[in-house]
Amino acid sequence: FWLKFLFSSLLPHDMPPNSLLYPVSPDQCTFEAVLRHRGLLPAEGSELLPDAAFYQSVCDSDAGAVIRKMCPGLRRKGVHAIRTLRTLFHNMDSDCDGLNPITAFCGALNALGVWVNDEDIELLRGSIGVESPGQPESFADYILFLQVLVGDRNALLNEQRLLILREAYAKLRETHPDLSVPELIQKFSPTALKPEYCPDIDIHERVEQFLMQWVLPNADGSVQWLDFLDYYVDVSMAMPSDALFEEFVRAAWSMTVDEQQAAAAFLHHDSDNSAELDEQEFHLCLREMDQSLTPRECHAMFACVDFDGSGSVSLKEFLESRVMQFKKLFDEADEDGSHSLEEEEFLTVLRNLVPTMAEQEIRCLYSAVDADGGGSVSFVEFVESNLLRVLTMFEKHDTNNTWTLNESQSKAFFKDLMCTLNDELVAVIRGKLDIQSAGQLTIVDIVNSNILVSLSMYHKHDKFKRGQLSPGQFHALLEEYDPTLTEKHRQLCFDYCHTHPRCGFISLLQFLQSNILSILKHFNQASSQKSPSRAREKVLDMQELHMMLQRIDPKVNQSHVQIVQGIFDRDHSGQVEFAEFIQYYVDFERQFLKVMAATKIQAILRGKWDRRRTSLVKEELASALTIQRLYRGHRSRKEVTKPKRNSFGWETSGSALELLSPAQTSARGGARPTVVAADILGDSGIRLASGLSPRKSAALQHYLNHRGPSFDRSR
Repeated sequence: FWLKFLFSSLLPHDMPPNSLLYPVSPDQCTFEAVLRHRGLLPAEGSELLPDAAFYQSVCDSDAGAVIRKMCPGLRRKGVHAIRTLRTLFHNMDSDCDGLNPITAFCGALNALGVWVNDEDIELLRGSIGVESPGQPESFADYILFLQVLVGDRNALLNEQRLLILREAYAKLRETHPDLSVPELIQKFSPTALKPEYCPDIDIHERVEQFLMQWVLPNADGSVQWLDFLDYYVDVSMAMPSDALFEEFVRAAWSMTVDEQQAAAAFLHHDSDNSAELDEQEFHLCLREMDQSLTPRECHAMFACVDFDGSGSVSLKEFLESRVMQFKKLFDEADEDGSHSLEEEEFLTVLRNLVPTMAEQEIRCLYSAVDADGGGSVSFVEFVESNLLRVLTMFEKHDTNNTWTLNESQSKAFFKDLMCTLNDELVAVIRGKLDIQSAGQLTIVDIVNSNILVSLSMYHKHDKFKRGQLSPGQFHALLEEYDPTLTEKHRQLCFDYCHTHPRCGFISLLQFLQSNILSILKHFNQASSQKSPSRAREKVLDMQELHMMLQRIDPKVNQSHVQIVQGIFDRDHSGQVEFAEFIQYYVDFERQFLKVMAATKIQAILRGKWDRRRTSLVKEELASALTIQRLYRGHRSRKEVTKPKRNSFGWETSGSALELLSPAQTSARGGARPTVVAADILGDSGIRLASGLSPRKSAALQHYLNHRGPSFDRSR
């Protein structure tokens, strides 16, 4: 309480409370706040810092010249030499009033290799000496000594140096809100300690010397702003130029020049110290860094950084988005200032942005951005595609630099990409992307899908962040995504996504499962392939429809032509309109999944049964049963009936194995196919395949586990 009271007394009364964390004034208030933070209190009837007139008189005296001669020698001993000297002074200051006995003061200088003769001592006693009543020896004002030492006390932490420190501390606090000493040491880059900063010692001693400066500044191990400032006040004295100081700070905390400029502009426009900018403040921040930005480009950049739609952006979001880095690369390639790039120019920008990506993947990125096939890509077009954020997050989780994510990495990727996603939604997204069930996702899988656009647009129109869209909000979303849709089309899309009649809203889960935006995208691309004017008509012939379905699901092949024609071409016209397509698409999904499940199970039962293939058969059968479970989930509520069971507990309708023909069952000696599935899959497979209760499935599993060596599989 008293410490906060002392700090608040140093600042103007109209300054906001949070400004105590980031003092913006480069004057003596900052230095005095640090001194008080060190526990120094002025002696009775005096001040910690002398007035400007007395300070100037000392600087102009012979003693001032003697003091300034000591500075180059101390600086040659490294960035921590002056801090070490100040620590010695502070440890000898038993009264914490900024005064040391003159003999102890000279002894500390001698310990640092600065020799003071008798003549110099008399000069120091006459300028910075303080006589204390009742004391036989005079004292030296070491605070005044340190200010005179650097030549200009206002340069201890000028405005430029203070700004770079605020940016560095803000960056550390973004990743570690409760910054502690171990976290600070972990973020420190030892390469910043160049030989010229710490001469005559190797890198290990330099790092150890740095670690010694951070021995628990607080009892709880935290590093507050004034602790951070305390260290750099001393380091600043050892660095004569602002450029050298900035280079040291940037290297220490891995800050690029672009990040420094972005952080400086961000903090400058954070007027309320909330560590966030709304859209208007963010536009001003962007215009400060690049005056050529148009309002539309600023709006697109804000939407890219504010991916979760919260209405504000933090410094961490701004720096991680890399929008300014991409803008810089884009401007370098945009020689004519048209704010758009041709294909080869844009490919060059992507190669510089992601140098580790293969050429095929880079061209895939370009194809995803240039969706209309115009041959050029504007800055707004790329930013609005959200690919920049995807690339940044993908690189973060792709630890092997292969541009491929395994299951755990992809889960972390999607949750980091959008923090509102739960495990169920992530599983749905992965299922939509991992069509081949390979267990891995590539950057091409994610880019080619429309899942990111779906997430972004859903959260944009979910005004109240309730995770559901009303019919009006859903229609507005479709109208923004595809203005050519009629009211009838939008209503049919709503009915397609709306799988729960009792609820008048569409949840995010339903929206993602329907994949409606991806269907619209592929339908428009297929209809405009021959002529751009056909995109507005929204009509496909059977060949275009079949190719479109293959893009949606690669498992659709030429063997399914009859299914496609039988479902969509009911009037034998050879064409299908979008309204008809949406109406019949549910029937196609149901029939296609049924055929896929039957084909998979038939292939498994015709396969080999030796134990060397047990694991492979287990995976294949599990995949087939998963397909059938998806098929059962696509049926509407009206078609779902209560399962019927016989006296043995076998489900007699809706089972995946019901698709087997009677001839196949009799070929197995009349065996129930579910027993075969249970033999392969175990207890969980029994329940999935046959619908047995847990008690009955456990009994059957017990029987299978304790069968004899002569167990007949046909039983």
